[in-house]
Amino acid sequence: MLKKTLLRGGLIVGLLALAGCSATGGSSLTKRLFSECTWDRASCMYDGPYDAGEEAYAEREAARLNKSQSRKVGR
Repeated sequence: MLKKTLLRGGLIVGLLALAGCSATGGSSLTKRLFSECTWDRASCMYDGPYDAGEEAYAEREAARLNKSQSRKVGR
């Protein structure tokens, strides 16, 4: 049990070190892995009032992004 915990901790530290050593600011995979939104989606959700027309824009933009992502994954 302790050995597994230490192995996992070492793996995490290794991944963090690898991510920190990137000369180009990190790959998109690294950015996604260490993004605040990856681990806690609620922290990235807006829960306040919208300005006039902003809600409709947000809905259209979300639909556009979803469609674009669906094309990328080949669905």
